[in-house]
Amino acid sequence: MRIRQDYVQRLEKAEEQIDIIGFGLSSFREDFLDDFSKWKQRANVRILLVDPEFPSGELSYANQRDTEEKNSLGKIASDVRKFVEVVGSLISEDGDRVFDIRLYRCLPSLNIFRIDDELFWGPYLVGEQSRNSPTFLVQRGGILFDRFTRQFECIWKDDKFSRPIPKAWLKPQA
Repeated sequence: MRIRQDYVQRLEKAEEQIDIIGFGLSSFREDFLDDFSKWKQRANVRILLVDPEFPSGELSYANQRDTEEKNSLGKIASDVRKFVEVVGSLISEDGDRVFDIRLYRCLPSLNIFRIDDELFWGPYLVGEQSRNSPTFLVQRGGILFDRFTRQFECIWKDDKFSRPIPKAWLKPQA
């Protein structure tokens, strides 16, 4: 995929900030799992995944998106938990660097993938897999970069819009 190569090219140079907002990010996890620990050494990494229990487990935004993407019900919730299961051990603050995951609880309208001074974004379209939706690239200094980074910060910092990963979801450190 062409967009994956665009991601790889930028991720190899990331040295400041990597911010991601998505549903379950299963394809992203599969593509980049081996790289997460490298990113953690070079940049702050913050990942927002949809809260599979909000507003309720049965009537969650994750289940609604499963319907929109024509997935089996519960797929995104499972993807979120799998992401936390395999990446959760990286959650930490090491000196100046942070690797963290939060669960967002607001209506998802777009995905964001920021790498330092560039930001990929795309809409969520009904009837299409998120990974197949159009993706656009903006750079620091433009109004969209500023607005989308503020959007991410607002969701990340406000407990009304996101929450930490429940401790019960995390494997105990050996």
